[in-house]
Amino acid sequence: MPEHHQRLMALRHVASQISNDEDIEALFRDLVRGAVQQGGWDLGSVMSIDLAHGYGLVITRFETSMLPQHVEDRWELATSPSLIALQTNEPVYIRDALESTQFPGYRREAHERGYRTVLVLPMASRDTQGRPMVLTVASRKVRDVGEDDLTFMSTVVHLGAIAVERAHRQRAQVMAH
Repeated sequence: MPEHHQRLMALRHVASQISNDEDIEALFRDLVRGAVQQGGWDLGSVMSIDLAHGYGLVITRFETSMLPQHVEDRWELATSPSLIALQTNEPVYIRDALESTQFPGYRREAHERGYRTVLVLPMASRDTQGRPMVLTVASRKVRDVGEDDLTFMSTVVHLGAIAVERAHRQRAQVMAH
């Protein structure tokens, strides 16, 4: 099957996974799982960005190997590319987190958790408390991320943002009645 066709089928799969979720927490879990599995990554998370307090907070995560380990659920924005992704509204690509000096939090966790390449994508939606969000994916091996990869992952995030906004509207309608 040609790679272009595979990518379209992967997008279709992600859209199907997240379109059925009315529960926003389940939607986030399915979005991360779909982004990781269909994008060929090893782990990922959705994070809320608490600008007022200077932290990124993990809402949900997915990892293909699920080895038991302690993981951070709160990141200082000063050590994370999440704030840059939100400010520029562009993905942030870290080719090798073990070698990058720009984001010390990712470098430390990359050593602890064994990942190398990181891609942080801003989401055009907000969590249940109105905070902006990012989707982050990572690979255990150094991975070159080209235009096709960026387009694919940006489309996954866009589909997720649409689903999140739909879930917010449904929740508001239920609360109004």
